[in-house]
Amino acid sequence: MHELSLMEGVLEILLESQKAHGFQRVTRVVLEVGELSGALPEALEFCFSAVMEGSPAEGAELELNLVEGSAWCGDCLQDFPLQSRIDLCPKCGAPPSRITGGNDLQVRAIEVE
Repeated sequence: MHELSLMEGVLEILLESQKAHGFQRVTRVVLEVGELSGALPEALEFCFSAVMEGSPAEGAELELNLVEGSAWCGDCLQDFPLQSRIDLCPKCGAPPSRITGGNDLQVRAIEVE
């Protein structure tokens, strides 16, 4: 379950931010979860609660914003939605030249006290 290591990474970000800004407690964390990241939202929620226990983010609300996958076709020069890494361009049938969205998991916002 790589969601556990992802949430451990989020905790590191929160602790570094606490050290830099001196807040006491995290009340809300907003994550963007890419459709192509391989992370399961239900597993992220479960792991968030477990990993944040005993930290300044214990009991914090987790908001997950899902980001659809997208890609660029270098053959026909257009963006297209990508639901799987093996999808082909719907216009010309070429493989994507570049994945342009939905590939990451990012901390977008932290609310603190």
